[in-house]
Amino acid sequence: MVWDEIKKIKKIDYKGFVYDFTVAHTEHNFIAENFVVSNCIGGVAATSLDNGVISPGGVGFDINCLSPDALILHTFGYTLKIKEFEKKWSKEKINCFDFKEENLINTSIINLFKKVPDNEVYEITTKTGKTIIATEDHPFYTKDGMIPLGKLETGDEVAIYPFEGVPYEEPSNKIILDEEKVKELLLKLGKGNNGNGLNQIISYLRKRELLPLRYNSPQLPYILKVMGYVFGDGNIHFAKKKGKGVTSFYGKPEDLEEIRRDIACIGYNCSRVYHRKRDHKIDTLYRQSMFSNEETHCKVVSSSFAILFYCPMISMNKQEGFIESGRRFLEEISDLLAEFGVKTQKISQRLEYVNKGGDISQRLRLILSGQNQDLINLYSKIGFEYNKKRSFIANTTVHYLKAKQLIIEKRNGIAIQAKELKTKEGIGAKVIYKQIDSSCANLRFIQRSIYEGRKTSPRISFKFLSFKDFIKIKTEGVGCSGMLWDEVISKQKIDFNDYVYDFTVKHPHHNFIANNFVVSNCGVRLVRTNLTLKEVKPKVELLVDELFRAVPSGVGSKGKIKISYNEIRD
Repeated sequence: MVWDEIKKIKKIDYKGFVYDFTVAHTEHNFIAENFVVSNCIGGVAATSLDNGVISPGGVGFDINCLSPDALILHTFGYTLKIKEFEKKWSKEKINCFDFKEENLINTSIINLFKKVPDNEVYEITTKTGKTIIATEDHPFYTKDGMIPLGKLETGDEVAIYPFEGVPYEEPSNKIILDEEKVKELLLKLGKGNNGNGLNQIISYLRKRELLPLRYNSPQLPYILKVMGYVFGDGNIHFAKKKGKGVTSFYGKPEDLEEIRRDIACIGYNCSRVYHRKRDHKIDTLYRQSMFSNEETHCKVVSSSFAILFYCPMISMNKQEGFIESGRRFLEEISDLLAEFGVKTQKISQRLEYVNKGGDISQRLRLILSGQNQDLINLYSKIGFEYNKKRSFIANTTVHYLKAKQLIIEKRNGIAIQAKELKTKEGIGAKVIYKQIDSSCANLRFIQRSIYEGRKTSPRISFKFLSFKDFIKIKTEGVGCSGMLWDEVISKQKIDFNDYVYDFTVKHPHHNFIANNFVVSNCGVRLVRTNLTLKEVKPKVELLVDELFRAVPSGVGSKGKIKISYNEIRD
């Protein structure tokens, strides 16, 4: 390649087609009229003069985009504006849905697009207050599949994922765990240099680039997720004979498989998931409880792995002498919750049981606020990891509580309006009831509002759906994926003078979550089947005829560039 100077750039009137390629090479470029230019990203077609064209079925390249401030849900639970992915998209993973399995999963990003919009831009708002700005051709997930924004109307339902996460903050390079701290802890645990154990553990941690461990270490998010699970449904112990650290996890098989994948990202191997049936007999404060269950668990046998999570206080059933340490632990949890806008009330303590040896266990409980906003913050900002069932319930709870809030706000407005009509016009409850929106209030509600007054905010109407019925309606067709249906209440065309952005993601279902909306990515649409060559070959002519009938051929038979047969061969 050599550099050449541009002498003139001229804007022209052009009404014909324009064309582009997608090439297989990762640098994505080709040579057009001696210029080295970038390609669009998508499928690849191989051409042979003798045998025709072999194509994977690319039938269109869609670039339909979102506003630069659209918040994208990352696999680690934080949100980042789509424009801020511009310099880091190739290293990141974001959440998307496997529609077939009805699961939230993560996917890598193949490319990010940025352009000036060449069509209309709209802002839509849903009943629960979700808003997003997008081009009219950007598809949103609905009960009829992906539908372009331009074809959506008020009253239509779109899929949202209520979990919001928290805004991303760039972590510092500060060291959390260094070699000296590891040695100090190992010596406290009685693991000195006998048999070179201490040095081996240090070596293992260095090899996996876990020493020093920093706030911006790529393994830290996985460590934090696993650590949280260990506090609840896991345990750490050191085997008596060899002194090996063993970290065990208990839960549902599908959740344990996710833990195994994350442990691999930290740099360790986890055992397969084990199943066993166990019979239990537990003496509680109230009575003896007997039951059987099938237990599933997996474990990591590694002292260096256990060191990353070691904490002497996991269970909140504390024996006498250890109650204060448990209380301090819960106080720290309370402080963490406050950072996410979740209030806590108190730490309660009660006698749990006395074991056969006469040891008394006390039960410590951190009680959280039951106010709507505190619960919404808890489930929409913190949520659950490694527990698909609870994650689903958390999402439906957020959606349900927000729907309740809307009704309460509406009833409060009706109460104020009724009182004003009574004061200004002197009319009675029955007349007022006929004049105002009574979809959320009955005559008795109006009477109480104008004659008896209200010391507190109105409560939810008895007509409001039960949680069970709400789930049934709002998750129709999406199962326990965590998606729920929300109604579009506003769609407005807006003036927009900025770039718009979009991704192409690796997952074959090509979607991601932006401002809680489940939206499609841009990219080439491909035709794929599980048919074998043997099955297809006898039907090739019929298949090609049908494809040409159903799919525009695009390039046609003529072009502006004239090249001879020999030139193409060369």
